[in-house]
Amino acid sequence: MWLILGACFLIFLGFFSWNRWQDEGPIKIIEKHLEALRSNKTPEAYAFTARKFQSTVPLSDFRELLKANSVLTSYIDRQISLVDFNENEAFLLTILTRSDKDLTGVKYTVVKEDGVWKILKIWIDNTASNNFASSVDSTEWLHSIDMQLMALRSKDIENAYNKATSKGFRDFSSLDGFRQFVDFNSILSSHKNYVLGKQAIRTDNIIVDIILNPDNEAIPIQYTMGKEDGQWKILHLDMTIANLSKFQELLKDTNTHAPIKKQLAALKDRDILQAYSDPTSPAFRKDVSFEVFQELIHQYPILMDYQSIEFKNPRLDNGTCFLIVELKGKDDSIYTLEYTLALEDNQWKIWTFRGWSS
Repeated sequence: MWLILGACFLIFLGFFSWNRWQDEGPIKIIEKHLEALRSNKTPEAYAFTARKFQSTVPLSDFRELLKANSVLTSYIDRQISLVDFNENEAFLLTILTRSDKDLTGVKYTVVKEDGVWKILKIWIDNTASNNFASSVDSTEWLHSIDMQLMALRSKDIENAYNKATSKGFRDFSSLDGFRQFVDFNSILSSHKNYVLGKQAIRTDNIIVDIILNPDNEAIPIQYTMGKEDGQWKILHLDMTIANLSKFQELLKDTNTHAPIKKQLAALKDRDILQAYSDPTSPAFRKDVSFEVFQELIHQYPILMDYQSIEFKNPRLDNGTCFLIVELKGKDDSIYTLEYTLALEDNQWKIWTFRGWSS
């Protein structure tokens, strides 16, 4: 007999929808700031800065800054890329162009102030234009990566698939297949921030590492980018985390066993509600109602009357942990449970489990 419980999808809603980041987010603020500068509306551009910025750089000094860096008011084209972000702070790289050989990089730090994004820091790099050749390319290919990760955080799988990927990617993987990949790699939709890792820039493709949640799990994605109709698109993405020491730390028994022990202990105490609500993921509870969970638990008494528990070695695959648990009954019968665990706020939660009599 089989007992199968699980969540079909594990896609977490991010802090902001993709549309919100487009309309009100850091990129839009920088666009408005730069457009005001190019239109010689200095006070308006200055109004996009944070109070802390204004306390150290008064408007008169800001005008002097613009005189010393005329590219801010005379650029022809701009390319803005979101490099790193979290709920309250974001870092952006902007390349301002006055001609093919006249390129200037501007880095911005923006923060939330009274619920509105404001510019905290501006750093201008006036080094030789050759130093920015790869940066210009990076802003182009980063756009597709930014778009995909933002869309995934907003559960917009179709845009993440259709707008950011190449035709070759879509020929190789269907939309349904991509959905399954995102479900399986739940960090893609639940990450809070990311940073750029190593980059290998070639004439026809770029390979770049993106590190999700760098201060916690530090899970890398390796993107391969290629040009399609003059735009950089995602050719392939790969997730490999087996050698990360931070993630290996999360595989310790005390971490992976915790949600399962908590669930089984609650069942032993006949507290089915706690077993259902505390150690499981939101996606599990969305897919399996409490009534269904309660009915199925009563069909398998060993889940509440087991005598001992034996944990097998966990297996890690692309950010998901698989763990076998054997329950021994009073009559020496063995009931096997296979758990799938996913990370939520740096803690393992039960995503699915299934069971059978040995």
